[in-house]
Parts: sequence; structure tokens; C-alpha cells
Amino acid sequence: SHIFGDDSSDSAGRGDASAMGKYISEPELARKELKVLCLNCNELREIISKPKENYSKPKPKKSRYFPR
Repeated sequence: SHIFGDDSSDSAGRGDASAMGKYISEPELARKELKVLCLNCNELREIISKPKENYSKPKPKKSRYFPR
């Protein structure tokens, strides 16, 4: 699996019965290496927000020619 840096099982294809054969014959290996994730777990586990910096709006320049 990609978690352990082993590319061999991923190269065989996903969902292929022969690719899953090693896990069918060795359920302990499957429990150790595989995870069943819901859709939300497949998304980002934590929303990464950018740090808010104090941006101050520049003060508008007063016109010498058109006073308000």
C-alpha cells in the first residue's frame, strides 16, 4: 500500500480480485495494512486555513482640489 511505501499492490489495479487476493488469503495482513474510510475521511481530515494577517485598508488620500 502507499502508506507503507510498497507500490506492488497499487500497480496491479484497484478493485481487481487478483490484486486483493493476498488480503483474502491473509486477513491479518489486511487488518494491518488496509483502512476502510468513509467519504468524509477521504476528504481533508482538517480544514487548513491560512493565517489571518492584519491587513489594514489604506487611508484614502484627501484631495487638495475637491474638499469634502
